[in-house]
Amino acid sequence: SSDVCSSDLVSTAALFGKQNIRFDPTKFSWIGSMNEERSLCAVWHTAPVKTFADLQKTPITVSGLGPGGDTDVYTNLLNNVFGTKMKLVTGYNSGGAMDLAVERGEVDGRCGWSWSTLISTKASWVTEKKVVFLVQLALEKQPELADVPLVIDFAQTDEQRQILEVALAPQLMGRPILAPPEIPADRFAALRAAFDASMADPKFLGDAKARNLEVSAVSGERLETMIKRLFAMPQAIIDKTAAAVEHSTP
Repeated sequence: SSDVCSSDLVSTAALFGKQNIRFDPTKFSWIGSMNEERSLCAVWHTAPVKTFADLQKTPITVSGLGPGGDTDVYTNLLNNVFGTKMKLVTGYNSGGAMDLAVERGEVDGRCGWSWSTLISTKASWVTEKKVVFLVQLALEKQPELADVPLVIDFAQTDEQRQILEVALAPQLMGRPILAPPEIPADRFAALRAAFDASMADPKFLGDAKARNLEVSAVSGERLETMIKRLFAMPQAIIDKTAAAVEHSTP
């Protein structure tokens, strides 16, 4: 049967040669993702930065869950690739604890902040403009945040763009659904068709909206294409990406 799993575990972990990863993501039967995740760097409205350019000049503190988490990975990525000056205060045990740290002023903000999580748990922070969005950490913009720049807009070289593409690729498969390799072709086609139909079903979409849950479905074909592109990247880019997300000194 198909299953829901961690997007970075089934995409870039194998790419980076992580220990104990004994599978090939290019072989899986990709069915689709219920949403394309878009993460953000955001700060409390009283923080001393208001734009991404400010982030490259003014030191701030941001919260993190721990090594390997989006909060830590994307903070390191921006510090290493763009010279931002974020000091990572890591080791928080939950998103709620990080939210509280921002609200109390223990830290200025947070990177790798999922838009879908933010609007489902702290929608008032968005509508009341209690948080300021500095940059979107995604391959495509969140429709509601058209004025917030994509991080890739700031890339100045092809190498930077490729590093960002590799690091941000898991965002495309926010909540991936997949089946094992080499399942019968008719069954695979039926699973993809059923997923696509479910994601377009008015009742399903209505229920999701009523619960303030975002649905921005991504097809299995698009996930498969992205995975194959990732695994065709030059090894030098993979190595530089792995180093960029590992740690940083602001």
